Amino acid sequence: MNLAFTPPPAIPCCTAGGLVDLAELGSLAPALAPEVLAQSLAGLNRYGGATTPSWSVAAHSVVVAYLVETPAAQAWALLHDAHEPMLGDFTRPGERLIEHLTPGAGVRAAFQTARNHLDTAVRQVWQLEHLTLAEVAQVEEADRIAGNGERLVFFRDPGLGAADRAGAERAAEIMAELDMPCDRDAARRLWLRFAFSLARDGVIAWPDPALDR
Repeated sequence: MNLAFTPPPAIPCCTAGGLVDLAELGSLAPALAPEVLAQSLAGLNRYGGATTPSWSVAAHSVVVAYLVETPAAQAWALLHDAHEPMLGDFTRPGERLIEHLTPGAGVRAAFQTARNHLDTAVRQVWQLEHLTLAEVAQVEEADRIAGNGERLVFFRDPGLGAADRAGAERAAEIMAELDMPCDRDAARRLWLRFAFSLARDGVIAWPDPALDR
């Protein structure tokens, strides 16, 4: 019997930081450098580009960060979608459709496993491994609230119940207070400023010391 270790196959992926191997967490740092990540998130539109004007993942992440309380949760809010430039902003309805069409395949669980894999690299590169489960849950809830706010602003969603509407309205207020950074460069700069302020306060490590903001 051959017991020799067989390494997993490489999964090359083109990113704004160059070619990386998604299977090898240690190779992902170039894709997660601050300027690269900010540019990528600002260029990735939510809802498959269905909003008018366009609304980027970078802008969404900043809104989520304003909805949480602790600095570590704010940092994770900025970074919680950092896997999307490599996986894409695959919509939850899309996941549900695939799962419906392929019953028993465990599609949603597989997507989440892939996200968790890349999120491990995100936390390592930005040195956010001290994040607590409570802070992760806080960001997940803020992510949901921000999504409701976007539905309210962009789609005039009448389906929001009373329990969700107050949070959605707060998220919409934050979007307005931020002057709706729909322009790609404005969203990029807003995300970078927030991330740099957290790094300056020692909440996260700035992965690229040469990048002066």
